[in-house]
Order: sequence, then C-alpha cells, then structure tokens
Amino acid sequence: MKPLLNIAAFASVLLTVGCAPDHHITRAESMKMTVRGNDINHYATQVHDAITDKMPIANFNGMRCTVRMQLARDGMVLNVQSEGGDAILCDAALKAVQVAKIPPAPSDEVYQVFKNTPLDFRY
Repeated sequence: MKPLLNIAAFASVLLTVGCAPDHHITRAESMKMTVRGNDINHYATQVHDAITDKMPIANFNGMRCTVRMQLARDGMVLNVQSEGGDAILCDAALKAVQVAKIPPAPSDEVYQVFKNTPLDFRY
C-alpha cells in the first residue's frame, strides 16, 4: 500500500493564493495564479512519486510520520529530519527521502515553495 504523502507547502500555497479579502484580480492575474498552481501541483506530484517509489513494502497501517526536507535548487536533498511520528515509519521515510531522485524545481518560484517543507506520511 502506498502512503498518503501530504506535501504541506503545496497545500498552504494553494490555500493562500488569491484569498485576500476585497482583492479583485484581473483575468491575467488569475491565469498567472493558475499557471503557478499547476507548476506547483506538477512538481509536488514529481516529489511525491520520487519519494514513495523508494518506500519499502511493509505494513505501516495506521502509522504516521512527519519529516522535514530541505532541498537544493537542483533537487538534491540537503537535509531531512523527523519531526515526530511512529519510529518505524519515520526511519523508512527518512531513508526514502535520502535516496529519492528528486528532480530540479522548474522555477525559482516553485523552488521557494519546496526548499524547506514538511512531508506527512500517513498509512
């Protein structure tokens, strides 16, 4: 069973885009936000797939773990550390992030979203 991997930076960006009260956006601004959201969504999928492909086949049912990943612009993992959860799953998640082949972010804007992000693993 593949984990549900929630990339928190992705979720927070989507929730905050265009949410300012009384802010009227133009069609061009709306299209730009859509493109940005699509870029973030696509990269989040790439990161998710790169990490979950390295997770071992094991019974982690009912387990959770949060790890924080720090990335270089080229996709290299600079640091990863556990922020809490079930020890067995956290150990597997840390190892999976360390060996995952994460692609470079498609833009500096997308990189800023993912350069220091928590990853929530839930089974």
